Amino acid sequence: MTNIEEKLKESEVMYRHLFNNTPYAIWLVNLKGVIVDCNDNMNKFMSIFKKEDLIGKNFRDVIRLFLSKGDLRFENLEKVFKERFKRLLKQGYLEPIEFEISRGDGEAFWITLETSFIKMSKESLIQLFIKDITKRKEAELSIKELNKELEQRIEERTKELKESEKEFRTAYKQANFYKNLFAHDISNILTAIMGSVDLYSLYEDDLTKLQERNSLISIIKDQVAKGALLVSNVRKLSELEEKKEVYLKKTEIGKTLDNAMKFVHESFQQREINFQVDYLIKNPIVLANDLLSDVFGNILNNAVKYNDNPVVKIQIKISREKKGKESNIKLEFIDNGIGVSDDNKKIIFKKGFKQKKGSKGMGFGLTLVKSLIKSYNGQIWVEDKIKGDYTKGSNFIILIPENIK
Repeated sequence: MTNIEEKLKESEVMYRHLFNNTPYAIWLVNLKGVIVDCNDNMNKFMSIFKKEDLIGKNFRDVIRLFLSKGDLRFENLEKVFKERFKRLLKQGYLEPIEFEISRGDGEAFWITLETSFIKMSKESLIQLFIKDITKRKEAELSIKELNKELEQRIEERTKELKESEKEFRTAYKQANFYKNLFAHDISNILTAIMGSVDLYSLYEDDLTKLQERNSLISIIKDQVAKGALLVSNVRKLSELEEKKEVYLKKTEIGKTLDNAMKFVHESFQQREINFQVDYLIKNPIVLANDLLSDVFGNILNNAVKYNDNPVVKIQIKISREKKGKESNIKLEFIDNGIGVSDDNKKIIFKKGFKQKKGSKGMGFGLTLVKSLIKSYNGQIWVEDKIKGDYTKGSNFIILIPENIK
């Protein structure tokens, strides 16, 4: 046996080990559309259908068994799969698709289907990677229900404020602000929790990964605590708004910034992130509130998200700046990301704005930042890291009144 053949055999043995031990269902389909193999974990997904029942059957016929009746996307299943097969031959892979199917016992659940080519014993096969995303879909549904409940509360509140159009408009906008704040941050928290749960499932039976598992549990606990704190803050702000008060208190920059940097590191565990914090003044303290961590977290999150470099570099400079008789703490968040064009600098803080590259969020993060900074009687704007060349990175600058009492 040649070295190449030995290496191929070793690779196939390793693949077979992963194939049988992955927590997800995998099907192998030949180029004629016939299922030639599937792992044991498939039984967990399909209930009464065993892998022996499916091997040798045409993949398209099997999928038909699991589709909900009346699913318009799959009325012409033959045409759909022919089109996807052509793209698979051209690209070598297919973008994931999500749809709802039914198990053999009739229970409905959601899956995502990822498709690619693999070589097995010199034969080209199509690998179908099937992941149960029911919990994620249920979480999305919960958020929708929460939004619906919040909208109902908004409607009830607006009826009570008919006597004053000005008061009505103010309360309506503020209620929407809280609703979007809550939905935005809860979505980020749920994403972090689900990512940690997925990683934990890979380590669950590996006794050598105890440290990694404990670390993931800590992340999940931190995210749950962050969610509880978010609920408390939104409720507090809502109550204070009804009392016509602006809630500001003595807030330490250092402690808040440290927590935000820790959160970003935990959220992007696969990225190398280097923070450099330059304190040009000692122990900076501002008039703000607990949501200042959201301000820092959103800016740092964007600096990582919109960055193509192998190493994300973020320099944070903290100084003091006088404006008239008022003393402000100045924070500069300088990154090596893709930057913000001059046209986008004018609209980046507006609701619904999204950077084009890989944007999956609500486009609301920087709008929240702007609103919070305004509530602190502060200012925020963005400049180029290197003047005249926005592609070298951005500098987000914040001014917040200093607590000098």
